[in-house]
Amino acid sequence: MTILHPALLAVGLGLIAVPILIHILMRRKRKPVPWGAMRFLLEAYKTQRRRMTLEQMLLLAARCLLVALLALAIARPMLGGGTGLGSNARTLVILLDNSITSDLNENGQSALDRHKAIATQALQRLDQARGDRAALITLAAPAQSVALPATADIAGVMRAVENTEATDSGVDYLGAAETLASVLNVRDDNAPPVSVLIASEFRAGQGVGRAPLPGLGDSVEALLVTSPPPPGAGNVAIEALEPMRSLVVASGTSGALGTGQARVALRRSGSAIGQRAVSSVRLLSDLNPSLTLGQGTVRWSQGQSEGEALVSLDAETLTKAQQDGPLVLRAEIDPDELQRDNTRRRALEVRESISVGIAAPGRYAGSVGVEGYTPGDWLRLALSPGESSGLGGIALEQVEPGVIDATRLARLDALLLPRPDLIDAGAWDRIADFARSGGLVVAFPPGDAGAQLWTDRLTRSLGLRLTIGREARQYATPMGVRTGDDNTLLSLIAGELEFLAQPVRVQRLLPVSIDPQSGASVILQAEDSAPLVIASPPAGDDNGRGLVVLFASAIDTQWSDLPTKPLLVPLLQEIVRQGVGRARGAYGGIAGARVLAPTGSVELTPVSNSGASLSLDEAGLTRDAVRTAGAWRAIDQRGASRASVVVNPDTSATRADPEDSQRVQRWLATLSPETQLQWIGAEDTADTASGAQSVAQAFDAPRRGREYAWIVFAAALGLGLVELFLARLCSHADLRDTAPVKGGA
Repeated sequence: MTILHPALLAVGLGLIAVPILIHILMRRKRKPVPWGAMRFLLEAYKTQRRRMTLEQMLLLAARCLLVALLALAIARPMLGGGTGLGSNARTLVILLDNSITSDLNENGQSALDRHKAIATQALQRLDQARGDRAALITLAAPAQSVALPATADIAGVMRAVENTEATDSGVDYLGAAETLASVLNVRDDNAPPVSVLIASEFRAGQGVGRAPLPGLGDSVEALLVTSPPPPGAGNVAIEALEPMRSLVVASGTSGALGTGQARVALRRSGSAIGQRAVSSVRLLSDLNPSLTLGQGTVRWSQGQSEGEALVSLDAETLTKAQQDGPLVLRAEIDPDELQRDNTRRRALEVRESISVGIAAPGRYAGSVGVEGYTPGDWLRLALSPGESSGLGGIALEQVEPGVIDATRLARLDALLLPRPDLIDAGAWDRIADFARSGGLVVAFPPGDAGAQLWTDRLTRSLGLRLTIGREARQYATPMGVRTGDDNTLLSLIAGELEFLAQPVRVQRLLPVSIDPQSGASVILQAEDSAPLVIASPPAGDDNGRGLVVLFASAIDTQWSDLPTKPLLVPLLQEIVRQGVGRARGAYGGIAGARVLAPTGSVELTPVSNSGASLSLDEAGLTRDAVRTAGAWRAIDQRGASRASVVVNPDTSATRADPEDSQRVQRWLATLSPETQLQWIGAEDTADTASGAQSVAQAFDAPRRGREYAWIVFAAALGLGLVELFLARLCSHADLRDTAPVKGGA
């Protein structure tokens, strides 16, 4: 049995001394007064003394027991919910949600402020002198044990709660539950019972029900959960910021093949969906926010949840912005109830030119006509069509197929292989290293080769999950060309692509089969759906760096008429410009995970004065998870900047719609199936409509124990009636009328 208020019980038991003291005082001897008839009373008293003494002792016992029962009832005895009579020590574990949605501000107060208020109220119910302990786990991904195992320093835990700040990462219920389960499952059987308080709003983007929660064992006496918020909050988030080119060549580019636009994708949730509105989008330099790089708008219709703005950029403005340092593009939208997902960043590289190597034998003869052009000649012409075209910014370098070394590759951004049959095995390994380090490799079948033996070396060295036939397929009737299933590399010419591809015909084609799990995509295909241009990441790099583009048809008029058609120039220009940007990749990630920096980096320093520097381990990863969005520079041992590293908020967790409370309750029930979940709210904001209780009500009445105070009160009432009867009986008062004495005077 557990006594909820042992101090009241102790005071009540002490009051038993009151009837005893009164009894003693009433028994005090008085000075005798002689009286003539006293002899007869003494004789009567002697004959009744034993019976009267017994009556007095029974009356005293009844009164003492009555006081004890009243004291016990006020102290609220419970069975099944504690460790023993008079033991009320308990352990409180707080799971405090400080994820990105905890910064959602309604009516001038953030969700985190409400969570802190409830956690503080619960901590105030603890008493260090009684043996109570407290623990704190923050839920921002990855969950962090701030105070675990539980500590007797309740004031310190209270300060930790007060100092907890909102982050830009999602919520990690599973990680927190697993951490807590690992501690509770090794507890001493005699340890005090545990109350678990989960202070979170359980909104739709937080992954409720995404994975089953582990059991916390049988030591949990109370599972207290903050009541779900009422509908009403609205939110607009920036889901994506995608420049048409992540690598901008500032010289000699214009028009559709120039800098182009940046796509800013927005998402609405909660009450915002039901409104017609306009969202303004601004693109700024993260290092120089006063410099506006572009503006756009999204006009929302009622019920619309997704929208996007295309914001125009130009190379001149970007070049000016880069004078302040490495350029990080920042998108912003209008303020709303959740500010943390109103900003998104993307590193943007602005360069004077792209270095492209063409691994083909050099030409030693004089000029020849078009009919004498080699594949290397067609590639040079397409990538450097002349100053009048406005397509500058690509620096070509002749590379002999037999002299491909690491030093030469280090100077290149892209390597084109029109004669892969001339490359030896050792060079293929160096080409694979070049691709995995962020280079673009474009391979073509040689037009004058018979069996294509080089295909095995390509797929094996680069780890491509492609099956390439050694013999070309000859079409009886030339096949037309159409777009494939992925045109991201050709996004800037997507509007003209069908028109440009229409006159192209293919006569010979290497058969290519693609593993569905390879990550490869088809950019162009023949009319019979045979892949013509395939893009695939190299194996062995899990960070999205490097790109391999394979043409299934040679740049040869005997294979197709592509070399003589207008499509060749924009096709190769976009594959090189977009492909180099994709191959180089973007360093960073989403808040809540460790972040990868470029090889050779030793530290990440913030781009602006906000934020702190981040240390890196040997693999180039931050030692701890990054929970705050921002931009950093990767610094090497010499102090030189290697690249920009960007961390964006976890917008997948910022949907403002509240989760269904029944669904939340079923999911949380797996933590402690025998413990009834109790919805709670702050004392001044208790949600009576949803059945929420105050912290005091829920915390002081664990549902696993049954309270017997009403039974004790009933027993005290019965004993009070018995005491009245005994008091009346022991007084020997008789008010009944007696018959008159006969013969009296």
